[in-house]
Amino acid sequence: MSITLYNETSLGGGGQTYTEDVPDMKDFSNRARSLKVEGYPWVAFTKKAFQGEFKIYRVGQYMNLNDFAVKISSLRVIKESLENPQITLYKNVNYTGARKDIFEEIDNVDQIKKEIGGEISSHKIKEGVWILCKDEHFCGERMFTKENVPNYVQIGWKNQLSSLKPLTPSDFE
Repeated sequence: MSITLYNETSLGGGGQTYTEDVPDMKDFSNRARSLKVEGYPWVAFTKKAFQGEFKIYRVGQYMNLNDFAVKISSLRVIKESLENPQITLYKNVNYTGARKDIFEEIDNVDQIKKEIGGEISSHKIKEGVWILCKDEHFCGERMFTKENVPNYVQIGWKNQLSSLKPLTPSDFE
């Protein structure tokens, strides 16, 4: 299981191989022009600490990263099963207050907000990997998440969640 980034297209030039999550690529940040993925899919982010825009790469070779070239600053491997996704959304921080279990994509969370009596402030993931979006219909700023988030305020998402979906192979490059 690895991802190798290359500083030239067609897997050329100097390369750097990673076998685990990299929150800060330091020496190879913003230099990748092509990449190769082996074993498991990987997520490439434009900012450190798994933030910013992202693309998900399945096993294979990517000879030219095009619009994502020289933007990669952090990496995450996806080892989680994508089968039977489940996320629990909570009204309050620290997984308290009313809650709602979600098993499939929701293109507008307004009904969920009504059901729990307010905004969504935290989540726990039981299964799968999720993409959360600030706009309806999976648009706008996105968050890739595979772990629990106890407080949306701390990550700049206070009352921002508008749609969400479990990660599926169709989301991969």
